[in-house]
Amino acid sequence: MTQSTELERTKSEPWRKPDGTFGPGNPGKPKGARHRFNKAVLDRLGGLTDKAMATLERKLDEGELKAATFVLARFLPSERVVDVAAEPHEIADAIGEGELTVQESNRLAQAVKTLKEAAGVDEMRARLDEIEALLTAQGRS
Repeated sequence: MTQSTELERTKSEPWRKPDGTFGPGNPGKPKGARHRFNKAVLDRLGGLTDKAMATLERKLDEGELKAATFVLARFLPSERVVDVAAEPHEIADAIGEGELTVQESNRLAQAVKTLKEAAGVDEMRARLDEIEALLTAQGRS
């Protein structure tokens, strides 16, 4: 970048440093803030709900299943929600009775494994804190 370009930028955008990053006292856009254009588009889309549903119903009445397939594929969750108790024997019963598919049971097993590993990390942290306290107490004596 040439020096004249840097000077032009600092004149037009005084809140920025010459390298283009935000200067002190200006952290930039707050987290979660939406651009005005995006907010306007989302507001307009929200207002189309009734029209969109009426159009979809009309297309279904006309026998156009592509419209329904398109909408359902985009807006409904791709997986079903399954309510299974957290007790191991109840999970095993649900798998045995066919209430869970193989894919769902694999995901559930992975989730349980991840939770178990996280609990192990917490346990190790507690043990390390205990050892650290003992070492600190020994060093004082």
